[in-house]
Amino acid sequence: MDFFRRRGFLTLDSTSRTVIWVVENYHSVLASEHSICSNTFRVPTLSNFLFYMSLSLNEDLYSLNVIRTVKNSFTFLRTNTNSVIKVSLILTDTLNRISNEFMMTKDNVSAPINFSKKVNSEKSISEVNLEVRCTMTVTDFESFQICQKKEMIQKFEKTYVPSLSTAELRSHLEVILEGEKDNHVTICAQGEVFQVHRTMLCSSSSVFAAMFKHDTSERTTNRIEITDVSVETVGEMLSFMYFGSTSKLCPQTAVDVYAAADKYDIMRLKKKCSDFLISNLSKETVLDIMILADRHGDEELKESTVKFLVNSAADIIESDEFLLFIENETELVRCIILHMLKNTSK
Repeated sequence: MDFFRRRGFLTLDSTSRTVIWVVENYHSVLASEHSICSNTFRVPTLSNFLFYMSLSLNEDLYSLNVIRTVKNSFTFLRTNTNSVIKVSLILTDTLNRISNEFMMTKDNVSAPINFSKKVNSEKSISEVNLEVRCTMTVTDFESFQICQKKEMIQKFEKTYVPSLSTAELRSHLEVILEGEKDNHVTICAQGEVFQVHRTMLCSSSSVFAAMFKHDTSERTTNRIEITDVSVETVGEMLSFMYFGSTSKLCPQTAVDVYAAADKYDIMRLKKKCSDFLISNLSKETVLDIMILADRHGDEELKESTVKFLVNSAADIIESDEFLLFIENETELVRCIILHMLKNTSK
């Protein structure tokens, strides 16, 4: 032991990898595909993660994201997530040259690098090739904190929420699943098909996990049929499982995703939807949200709707909707009265 101490200890402070992604005639490709993805690649010391780049077109604006996903969700639980990944990107074509650097800490999807079409009379825009040189350097989070200002770290840790359509999500999942044939599960919903990781499903949902623990048709066929949830809602669930985010929610979408998350025991997603519904209560939705909360045993959401109704929507009591509510929801009416009595006695 003294021998090794005399020679000192060698530790790896950081490591990096550079990949180059070339897309030929990318203007034409994106005009028809809307979104394309690179092959997956790994970064040394982060063997349980896969990375890939995504390029999408929204009207006349191109967006490039770097996306991180978990190769093995069970070993991910034991993986040190305190690493900071410094990403250096250089985008080059005959019309653009863009350099950008940013950090990925807790986020699985980077903020987008946006650039617009440029016209060059000497070369047709449809013939332009794109080269993306991506260099990723991994460092320890604690070391990074020492040399960076607090406000910069807060900026890096802001979550970017991608808005993926059902078709785009399916494309992203196909990229992630490359090379994982014996871990595939097919989810069918209203004629749409998603190929996903069994380990990702099981680690995110106890209901899905139970399907593969027992002698079920799902375990035998590696196929799950979902008939009572819309394909858009299934897409939102899978987006949250893989990327930790959903598309931009609206009250009706949040209600649908909330109910599905509760059914499949995806509690973080249920809480996300609940928080959204609480923040967006209105006179038009409060009664329906109150019923939803009661049916799903969500006391926090129910209490918030009762408070909103008593404090901010007293005129609802005079509506025909509320009369019907009284006839059908006697227990909830009791909760409203109790809340009013408590406030009066204070």
